[in-house]
Amino acid sequence: MNKIIELVINLEEFEFSDLGAEIISLVEKPAIEVNWMAFSEEEFEDDGSDLQQFASYSDYPDSVKNNAQRGIDLNEAVNNKCATLVGKQRAQQLAKGEAISEETIKRMKSYLSRAAVYYEAGDTEACGYISYLLWGGKSALTWAESKLNQIENEKFEKSVLDIAKEVGEVIDPTEIIYLDGTKDSFASVGDFLEGAKALDALGDLPLSTPAEIKYRYAGPAGQRTFCATLKALNRVYSRKDITAMNAFNPGFGPGGSATYSVFNYKGGTNCRHYWEELLQFNNGTKNVLISMGPASDDAGESNNDDYQSPAGSLPNNASLKFWSFSEDDKMIITGPAMIPKQLIARKDELGNLFWVYFSKDTIEKIARKFLADNNTHNTDINHDGQVVKENTLLESWIVTDPELDKAKALGFNVPEGTWMASYKINNKETWKKIKAGELNGYSIEGSFLEVAQN
Repeated sequence: MNKIIELVINLEEFEFSDLGAEIISLVEKPAIEVNWMAFSEEEFEDDGSDLQQFASYSDYPDSVKNNAQRGIDLNEAVNNKCATLVGKQRAQQLAKGEAISEETIKRMKSYLSRAAVYYEAGDTEACGYISYLLWGGKSALTWAESKLNQIENEKFEKSVLDIAKEVGEVIDPTEIIYLDGTKDSFASVGDFLEGAKALDALGDLPLSTPAEIKYRYAGPAGQRTFCATLKALNRVYSRKDITAMNAFNPGFGPGGSATYSVFNYKGGTNCRHYWEELLQFNNGTKNVLISMGPASDDAGESNNDDYQSPAGSLPNNASLKFWSFSEDDKMIITGPAMIPKQLIARKDELGNLFWVYFSKDTIEKIARKFLADNNTHNTDINHDGQVVKENTLLESWIVTDPELDKAKALGFNVPEGTWMASYKINNKETWKKIKAGELNGYSIEGSFLEVAQN
C-alpha cells in the first residue's frame, strides 16, 4: 500500500508563519482532477433564474450607429415625415450606441430583410431609403442575424444544462467501483485490485441483478461552457435523461432539422467530446460501473478530427450554431482550488508513488491565511515560477452546504470544506489559452508540513 500523507500548516501547539498557500497556479491538469468553468458576463451574474425577460444588447458595430445618424439627418431634412415618434427614439438609441431589446432586434431583422429594395433605389428623400438607414442599414441586418443566433444558443444551452443538473446520477469516486471493461488485461497492481473489488461486489449481487446502461460525457477538458459544465457535473445518464435535453429549439439539428440531438452531436460543430457507455450494477449499497468504451455510432465519436475519441471522429454533422464564449465575456474563471480528503498523487526523490491530502479544517486555514498574507493576486502558469499579480481574485469562499452553495448552482458537485475561487483574467494571452483548453484548473503552490497516516 502506498503511503498516505496529510499536509497541514500547523502541528499541535506549534505554528509556522511561513507555511501555507503562496501562489494559485493556472494549470493544464489540476491535481484535484476538477476543472474550473469559464463564464460569460450573463452566465456569471445569473442567479439561476430564467434569462432576463428584458435583457438588451448594444454590441452592434459603428457602421450601424453611423447609418442610424445619417437616417436621422435625412429624416429631419424631409420634416420628419419618415418615422413615428417610437421609430425616431429607436434610431436615436442606435446612433448613441444604447442597448436595444431582443424584440427590437427581431423587428430589425424582419424589416431590413425585406426592405433592401427601397434602399437600393437610391432616392435619398424616399421614406423607404430613410427608414432602411434609421434601422441601421445592411450592417444592422448582419448583426441582428448573428445576435439572434447567439441569443438562441444561450437559451438552448441554459435549458439543456438546467436539465443536465437535475437528471442523471452523481458519481462519487469514493463510493463506486470503476472498472475499465475495454482492457484485455490488468496493466498494474492498482488495476488488479480494482478488478478484485469489482468481482467481490458483483459476487454479492443476486444473479438476476440486471445491468443498467448509462452514459458519461467523456473527452478532454471542456473548452465551451456547455462541455465544461457537463464534465464538471460528474454524472452518468440514461438515454432517457439525455433525450430530455433535446426538447428545445427546433432547427438546431444538422441542416436545420427538427431537433438537436445532444446524444448524437454532443456540444456541436468541432466538439471534442463523446459519450462513454457504462454498465452499472447497483443494489443500493454497492455500485459497480464497468466502462464499455465509446458509445456506438455518432454518439461515441467526436466532431473534431484533431481530438478524436477512441472510436474516431465524424464530419461536423451538427448545425452551424454551436456553444461558445460570448463576445462580451468578462474573462472570469470559477472553480475549486482545494477539495478536502482528495488524494493527490506525488512521487518522492526515489520515484516512489505516494498520496497527499488536506482536511477541510486545514483548507479553511489555508484559504484564510492566503487572504491575510495578501497573496490573493499571485498567479503563474503550470508552476513555471513566473509569478504575476495581473489577475484579480474576485471571490473566495468555503463550501459549507454542498446542496445550497453557489458552487452547486454553477454546476459543481463538491463536498463540504471545498475552497472555491473566482479570478478575473486580465492577460489576453492567458485567456486565449483558457478558451483553447490549454489551461483547465487551479493548483495550489506553497509550503506544508507532512503528517503520515495509517
